[in-house]
Amino acid sequence: MNTTWRVVILDDHVNSYAVVVYLLQTLCGMTLEHAVRFANDVHHRGSADVAVFPAQEEAERLVVAFQRRGLHATARRG
Repeated sequence: MNTTWRVVILDDHVNSYAVVVYLLQTLCGMTLEHAVRFANDVHHRGSADVAVFPAQEEAERLVVAFQRRGLHATARRG
């Protein structure tokens, strides 16, 4: 069975748009353009899938990195 794990960040109405963009660039290695696109999704849709990993442990590491910086994030199968 080929299972992947998605990292999802959630809109929390606490962190600024700029902080979300910065964290996406810093933690996910996104370009400014991609980070802005994902930040828009979070702002307008309430969440965005920002990364996909083959192993749960990898996804959880990124989730923890977001959470340590005050952003709400979760890992989901699929």
